Amino acid sequence: MKAYWISPGPAGTGVELRETATPEPKAGEILVRVCAASLNRGELLGGVYGAAPKPGGGECAGEVVKVGEGVTGVAIGARMMGRCGGGFAELAVMDAREALRVPERLTWEEAAATPLTFIVVYDMLIAQGHLAAGQWLLVTAASSGVGVAALQTAKALGARVITLVRVRIGDLEIGSVPVGKWRHLTPQEVRALAGEEPDASAGSR
Repeated sequence: MKAYWISPGPAGTGVELRETATPEPKAGEILVRVCAASLNRGELLGGVYGAAPKPGGGECAGEVVKVGEGVTGVAIGARMMGRCGGGFAELAVMDAREALRVPERLTWEEAAATPLTFIVVYDMLIAQGHLAAGQWLLVTAASSGVGVAALQTAKALGARVITLVRVRIGDLEIGSVPVGKWRHLTPQEVRALAGEEPDASAGSR
């Protein structure tokens, strides 16, 4: 099958199309025919020059073509999305425990861009943070993938959200906070905007 591999080089990250062996799902895994894969910023960092090339694509969405031993409840042809090792390929393997069914309303592209960020956000805000309706959430780096997912999830839960992004638009004021240059808001400024201490915070660099 055809697959893209990513490797760091002297002039930056390189992407190479290769002919590789078709993967076989092991026990607890599913094999999907990839319909869409997403590109995450971390993959373009590539690693240290001279490091071994690695399959590209950390998440994808596609149709199940084969299941490994012990996998139940997943039918051939099912629309699934999830993390994987090598989503920039014709076929990819997923851990059946983490794979998610693709809702009918999502396109393949939307489904492929969902798993990594929203699994992280679910773990932060719900499993560990116990964010609830009416509580405040501070989202730093709100324009990042995790930041956008955190904003959407918090609003769906009915939480109140403050987002922080870098801006430079003249003498723009956000609330009572003047923003003339790029800078981070202080904890005191965040409390002033919210009127109280945020109940949780989320974000990424």
